[in-house]
Parts: sequence; structure tokens; C-alpha cells
Amino acid sequence: MGILSSLKNYISDSLPGRILCSSRIRRWLLSLLVFLAVTAILAMDFYQVQKLEIGMPSPADFRASRTVDYIDEGKTEELREMAARMVEPVYDPDLVVNNEVQAELSQFFISVEEIRSQNDLEDSEKLEQLAAEFSAPLSQPVLKILLTLDEQRLDFLQSKAKELIQAALQGGIREHELKDEQERLKIEVQNLSLTSEETELLTAITRGSIKPNLVFNEEETERQRSKARMNVQPARKTIVQDLPIVKKGEIITPEHMEQLEALGLQRRVENNRARIVGLAVLILVMMIMGSVYLYLFKGDIYRSESLLALLGLILIVNLLLAKLLTLIPNPLYGYLIPVAAGSMLVAILLDNHLSVLFTIVMASFVGLILGEDLNYALIAMVGGLVGTFSVSRLHQRSHLTRAGLLVAAGNLTAIIGIGLFMAQPWQDVSLSSLLGIINGVLSAVLTIGLLPYLENSFGLTTAVTLLELANPNHPLLKRLLLEAPGTYHHSILVGNLGEAAAEAVGADSLLVRAGAYYHDVGKLKRPYFFIENQLSKDNPHDKIAANLSALIITSHVKDGLELAHKHRLPQVIRDIIGQHHGTTLLTYFYNQALGEGKEQKVAEGDFRYVGPKPQTKEAAIVMLADSIEAAVRSLGKPTPNRIEGMVHKIIKERLHDGQLEECDLTFRDLSAIAAAFVKVLAGIYHSRIEYPQRVGPATEREEKGAGPNSRLAKKGAVSPPTGETAEAGS
Repeated sequence: MGILSSLKNYISDSLPGRILCSSRIRRWLLSLLVFLAVTAILAMDFYQVQKLEIGMPSPADFRASRTVDYIDEGKTEELREMAARMVEPVYDPDLVVNNEVQAELSQFFISVEEIRSQNDLEDSEKLEQLAAEFSAPLSQPVLKILLTLDEQRLDFLQSKAKELIQAALQGGIREHELKDEQERLKIEVQNLSLTSEETELLTAITRGSIKPNLVFNEEETERQRSKARMNVQPARKTIVQDLPIVKKGEIITPEHMEQLEALGLQRRVENNRARIVGLAVLILVMMIMGSVYLYLFKGDIYRSESLLALLGLILIVNLLLAKLLTLIPNPLYGYLIPVAAGSMLVAILLDNHLSVLFTIVMASFVGLILGEDLNYALIAMVGGLVGTFSVSRLHQRSHLTRAGLLVAAGNLTAIIGIGLFMAQPWQDVSLSSLLGIINGVLSAVLTIGLLPYLENSFGLTTAVTLLELANPNHPLLKRLLLEAPGTYHHSILVGNLGEAAAEAVGADSLLVRAGAYYHDVGKLKRPYFFIENQLSKDNPHDKIAANLSALIITSHVKDGLELAHKHRLPQVIRDIIGQHHGTTLLTYFYNQALGEGKEQKVAEGDFRYVGPKPQTKEAAIVMLADSIEAAVRSLGKPTPNRIEGMVHKIIKERLHDGQLEECDLTFRDLSAIAAAFVKVLAGIYHSRIEYPQRVGPATEREEKGAGPNSRLAKKGAVSPPTGETAEAGS
């Protein structure tokens, strides 16, 4: 034990131990854990990327989850290439080529003139020089024409050659058009009225001189083609909801791949990191808004680590159920997600207003899980809100079943409305409606099943538990009825008084009633030491000292706590048992002790309950109801005025004694509590009509055999206060 104690002290004194001792840091760590868990659950699909490839068998059946338009990339690219091919290549004119051709032609005829004018050369030598001027071989007769033609005829051929070449160049000649242009010139020459030798000569001159004068502009051509591609409208296709895309085992084609990508069924690995970061940002924003809401409006939950852990656990479990249901191939099964179960658990275990915020957050997460279709998120929100409202005033276990039916009705109405608005097929609306009804029933079943486990794990007490405790068949209440019947009926009356007062000031009336039923269970240990259980005139307190009587009376609080622990009563009920007398004084026995011990000093503390004083409205109401019920019962003739006076007297005494200083009751609350007590007590102790006596022998025999107790009853006599007095509460 010493080693364990030293180890514990070392851990608490270490830096991590000091850090974890901070409530704020523990809340931050809890929030971080919930954030990571929620992000991991919602991003679960991102890590299960199916690497579908064209040409491989499909690993599963894929069906369109919704109607969607998408761009047919293959067809669009085909149309764009067609438009680009239809664009004519762009050629720019080259004026330098025109000048070069004309200059070469002129130079040719100048050379011919020079050769013709050389008289010192033989004709054979001149023919050789002329042949050298041509790139293409010419026949001897044609070459002789150049030597024998007169000047006028030669000038005619020269001008005709220039005319034909200039006309051809003006039209523009591309590289691939050169041969066609040469053939065209040949035909034009043949159409002239020339001799065969002149025709051959002119054809050779034009064919050899002409050149392409249009240069291909690659940059401008590509620009025109790009423009043509851009002007092509994308080819769009429509995928109808529920249309089969590809069956399991079928070879995936490019068209299949396009449709899968359009529906978001084929995730791209490179986009997952960005999507996870975006999802984490959305979750962080929602958690920050929720934390601010708790800090501003639900401080008790914000400061409680166990309640925050419970809220996070419900959120995580609800998300896991949603993820499991999304594994069903049909997308309509998203209507089965039981968001209402989480909403009802939060409303019952934590707070109704917080449940509304929880429903909005969960509906948003459902929308993220199921994609772009907001129908599922809307249905989740409707079901969750209906569930919250249905359990906001839970007074019977059957109300949980009714809440499930109300959720089913809310889902059904919302699904039909969405179906009519979006003109969905009646088959889909029918299936969705059935799933919505199942959702409501499933939510109720989950709530009823999880509620006791969450209550026990987190030490919470719900209305359902209080209803079970208020059942008269509870073993402790049955013992109280059989072994201490006076205390039992007193507790029932205190419960009636307390419930009315709690409703008047907005306290938990069900907790007050259950606490009142068990507040005096400690009297089971020594029931006959309390006046309400004494059936005869013998009072055991007459035979013992006042301080011992006080010890026995005050011990019923400790005994009650022991019984409550043994029977595993909730902590809130134990708190009421321990606080329902506070530190009040047993006035009767204190005064008796003062009278008995004149020679020795009597300590007032020995005649007070050990407390603590009431810490909550509910405990304070049970204290007041306990004292007032006992005090009013001691009145000889409880008229309305006397009842009202006694009620105000007891409340004032408790207030002046400081018993109400640690709870949050206000003077306005005390006034409302007093009015509620008076109203209930006036109904209990109303005046009755005295039944007439029957005159005759029978009456005389009854009077003779009645004994002293009946005479006391006729006179309205009561026993003197013994045991726990009216002022101290029974």
C-alpha cells in the first residue's frame, strides 16, 4: 500500500499529473478526442479508395444514387478535334520569293542575249552554254530555237513567261501545290498559238522559274484551331436515378468510368487530403459553436467532464450507426439512420435545449455522410426534433414508445412532402416511407435499450428511473408499508405536497416525489420510536433520556443512507435523504433535556441533525414539506387559516434557522411553495359532515365496548408530541 501511495503521489506531483489535474485541460483533451473520433468516422470512406481501372472486372454492382448530368469527355474531345481539323492552315505571303523569281527570269533572258551575241563561238558551243542555263534538260531543236528566233519573237516569249509566272505568284503557291501549279501553267502554254518547239521552251522556262511563295504560319494556325476547340459546346449526358451503371464482374469501359466519376463513386486519391482537411474544418467549426453554446447557456454541463464525455459518446455512437447503415447498397436506406435515438438520449440524460442543437449538428453530419442530397439531412432533423419534443415531459415509461411512434409519424409526413415536391416515383416514396416508420421504432428501441447502461455508467438519474423508484412495488417501499405504515403514509403525503410545490417553482417534480417517498426509510431500523408508527399508548421515549432519544431520532438519516446504498438508490435520492432535515434542532427533546439537566449544561449541537443543509431546490422542498405535513397533522382542528398560519410559521423558522441558505430558492419561490402547500393541505384536511348517531340498543352496546380510545377519539384528543416532534419534522 505504501508503494502504491508513493507512486500515486509521484504521478500527481509530476508535470503530466499536474496538467491532468486541471479541469480545463481535461476538457480540452476530451474535446480533442471527440474531434479526432468524429473526423475519423466521417472520413472513413476516404481511406477505402477503390482503384477501378478501365478493362478490369467491376468489384461490385454500381447503381446511380441520384439523377445527374455530366460531360461526356470522350465525345467532347472528338468534336473538338473535328472542329480543329476543319480549320484551314494559315499561310503568309513571301514577297521576297516573288522578287527572286522575277529577277531570275530576267537574268535568264539576259544570259540568252549574251550567248546569242557572241559571234566568235560556234553554234555547238552556244548550245552547250544555253543548256547549262537550264536546270532541266532540253532537246536540241528547242535549244536551237533560242539561237534562231528573231529578237521580236524572243521578246514575245519573254513577256509571256513573265505574265504567266506573275499571275501564278499572285494567286499564291503553297509547297504542296507546286506540282499542280506547274501542270496548270503547262496547260496554259499549250493553249497558246505556238510551235511545238516554242511550247516546249516556254513550258520549261515557267516550270523551272516558279516557286512556292506562301509560308506556313504554325503559330497562327494553332491559335485558330484552339479557338475552334473552345467554341465547341461540351457533349452532356444524363444518368437517371437507380439506373445500373456496371454489374459485378463486368469489364469496366471508359463510359462506365466517366459515369462512376460523375456520381462520385470513383474517388481520386490525390483529392482525399484536401477533402479530409475541409471536413476537419467543418467539424471544428461545429464543435466551437457547440462549446460556445454550452459555455453561455449550459454552464453546468460545460463544467462537468462526465457530462461532456456522455455527450461525445452519444455523438460518436450515433455516427457509427449512421456509417454502418450506409454500407447498405440502396441509398434510400439513409432514411434508417436513427438520429432521433441520439436526440432523445441527450434530451433525457442532459437537456432538452441541448438536444435541439445536437439534432442540428447530427443532421448536418448525415448530409456530409450521404453526399449532396439534402433529403436525408432534412428527415434526420425532423425525426430528431420530434423525438426531442416527445420526451421533453417524460412521466411514464410508455412515453418512450409513444415518442418512437411520433418520430415515425414525423418521418412519414416529411418523406411524403419531399416526394411530392420533387415528383419522385411512388415506388421510391413508398419504400422511403416504410424506412422512415422503421426509423422511428428503431430509435425508440435504441433509446430504451441504451438508457439504463448510460445512466449507470455516468451516475445519472432520469425520469424513467425516478418513475421506477416511485412505483409502490419497490422492495424498500413495500417494507416501509408493512413495517412502518405511519411513515409510509406520511411519505406519500410529503410527496404530494412536494410535487405541487416543485411544479410551482419549476423544480423537478418527479425527483421531489421520489425523494419524498424514500426520505424517511431510515425509520425502518427502529420504527416504533417514531410517533406515526406507535399504535399503543406506550412510548419508548418515556423510558430513556432526552439525549438518547435525540440520538435515535437523528440516526434515521444515517440509517436511511445505509439502506439507500444497500438498495442502490441514485445519488440524487441519497442527497435528499441526507439533507431533508439539514441541521435543524430537535426542539422537543432539547427543551426536555434543559428541564432534566438543570445541574449540567446542555449542548444544543447534541440535539441537531448533522446535515448537510439542502443544496438543491428539490431537497429544500422535501424538507419543508416534511416539516409542514407533520406540523399540520399535529393540529387539533386544522382549519384553512390555521393551516396557512402553520405553513408560513414553519417556512419562516427554517429560513431564520439558516436551513435554506445553501440552496437557490428565492423569496418569490418560498411564497409560491407556501401557496402550493396550503392548497394541497386544504384539500386533505377539509371539513367533513358529522354522521348522526343511531339511537337504540346497538348504540349503547357500541359505546360500552368502545373503551377509552374511542372516547378520546370522540373528544378529538391527541397524544402529546413524542419522538420526532412536529416542529422538527417527522
